[in-house]
Amino acid sequence: ATMRNLFWYFLTVAGLFLICGSSHAQSSSERPPIPHFTTGPVVDQTGSLNDQQIAALDRKLNTYHDSTGTWIAIAIINSAGGYPLEDLAIQIADSNSLKAKNNNVAIILLSMSEHKGFIATGYGLEPTLTDAATSMIYHEILVPALRRGDVYGGLDSATTAMVQIVGGEFHNERTRSPLRQRPNAPSVTGVF
Repeated sequence: ATMRNLFWYFLTVAGLFLICGSSHAQSSSERPPIPHFTTGPVVDQTGSLNDQQIAALDRKLNTYHDSTGTWIAIAIINSAGGYPLEDLAIQIADSNSLKAKNNNVAIILLSMSEHKGFIATGYGLEPTLTDAATSMIYHEILVPALRRGDVYGGLDSATTAMVQIVGGEFHNERTRSPLRQRPNAPSVTGVF
């Protein structure tokens, strides 16, 4: 019986060591380098978009900013290395001085190797570009395109939907949409 107790004691201690060690490894994830917007509100560190696609999105989002004062930005990175995308998106916006009147800022962050993404909104956009709206855009517009390999089409459609929602012009006809069912649904990091 003593040997059995010693075995269970060792197994318990080893299990706790593994659990504590893995949670420490996750919690101590270092922030990846912050991408910087050098030519416009789109940065792609992965080569997922070609130069013409980046230029088209930059033009679209710059024109929107010029007419409304609202920034919508896109950052595509290789990996967040386990760092929370929610935090990274905010740090990207802050580090790139994406300050807008009344904090009207939104950023789409995609971590391609992890197949994760997140849409963050500034306080000024929260009344219209709600968590439920960004969840719907992410899950119903962006993810299907990303799964088809159409990164540009997904981002173009997602940014169009964001512009329409902020402008009160978007009409969602999907009855199962989280935008229809739960107006205050929490935003979560999504997988694609």
